[in-house]
Amino acid sequence: MKKKLVFLLSVTYILMPQIAHSKVQDPVRLDLFGFFVTPELMINESYITNLFYQPGSKVSSRKTVISPSFEVNTVLGISDIRLLFKNEAGFYSYSPEDDYVDSELHFESSAKLNHRNRLGFGAEYAYLHQERGKGLSEGSSFNLYDGPIKLEKKAYYADYSFGSDFSRGLIVLSMGHAGVRFSNFRDLTKHDDYSINSASALFSLRLGAKTRFLVNVRQAEINYNLDPPQLVGLPDSLDRQSTQVLFGLDWKIANKTNGSLKLGRGNIRFDDQDRQRFSGPSWEVDFSWQPNSHSKFKITSAQEDREPFGDANFIEASEASIGWVNYWSKRFYSSIELIHSNLQYVGSTTERVDRTTSYEISFNYIARRWIDFGFMVKFENNNSKINIFDYERGEIAFDVEVSL
Repeated sequence: MKKKLVFLLSVTYILMPQIAHSKVQDPVRLDLFGFFVTPELMINESYITNLFYQPGSKVSSRKTVISPSFEVNTVLGISDIRLLFKNEAGFYSYSPEDDYVDSELHFESSAKLNHRNRLGFGAEYAYLHQERGKGLSEGSSFNLYDGPIKLEKKAYYADYSFGSDFSRGLIVLSMGHAGVRFSNFRDLTKHDDYSINSASALFSLRLGAKTRFLVNVRQAEINYNLDPPQLVGLPDSLDRQSTQVLFGLDWKIANKTNGSLKLGRGNIRFDDQDRQRFSGPSWEVDFSWQPNSHSKFKITSAQEDREPFGDANFIEASEASIGWVNYWSKRFYSSIELIHSNLQYVGSTTERVDRTTSYEISFNYIARRWIDFGFMVKFENNNSKINIFDYERGEIAFDVEVSL
């Protein structure tokens, strides 16, 4: 069996339930014998250029997305319980074979044992898809598939914290397990099924009323169900262990400026002696500034190691984003976001490097308490050292989100 370790930045997204919040301002929660249920429905209509992320492609399509969801909140004893179910169906006018139905179920429980001790549990099950031209089917591999790649994702996690945001010291310990299994095109995807084991420890020390010093240690492991097909003269195992240690500060100033800065180092140790050990800098930056009550700026940057889909030991990824949200009135607001990422495919025989830039602008109108209209324009450009991975892609979308 093959194992692979990655930094927790990428693992966190898989392990921790990603429960989204609605754009609707004040949805009604139905009280059903102490269980508060919030149903919602989102409908999105978009037009996409370069549907399959190919270089020089002129394939375009309309896309319709229908996504119902409901969230359940309740309190059982000392535990706050949260459950979210979301379903999403996507339909393409140009390529009906790429239609999909995704389903997600998230569970969260948080128990406050006393004023210093808290215990949390979570679980997630999701049946998702990878778009053709992304993930396993990126680049020229697109021609091997006649539809989206489907996958199942299961995750469980637990965390324990001693202290609070108001105490001088805070310790948070967490561990989790997640598994991903591709369910179609098994001849091509069976070697990509894997599971993740992860653990982390965070220590936080209050230096002042608004500032805390942070130490964060993370470890994660990926176990593959099958080894890759053995290739003569090339390594046939990606087994590795990785560790990340970060030091930093977290601060909040006058409810206008919030920030977190973590700097450190990570290393990856391969079981396969043919693969070089890797060590390099790691960082996380999250900064927001709210100059007034209706406007907010946000800057983020991070380094993480990602799973490669093809010829590489791993992907060394660095990403930075800047965004601005502004409420022009109580009912109308806009957002602008710029994201740039640099992906280096470490160990690739082609020495592949991708640089991706995306621009997005959206406008939202809150027509009523229970309904929100949105309009979005997005452009994405990927410039790769390997030409088959170059692409430019655009999207224009209109959505409606309603609740009770």
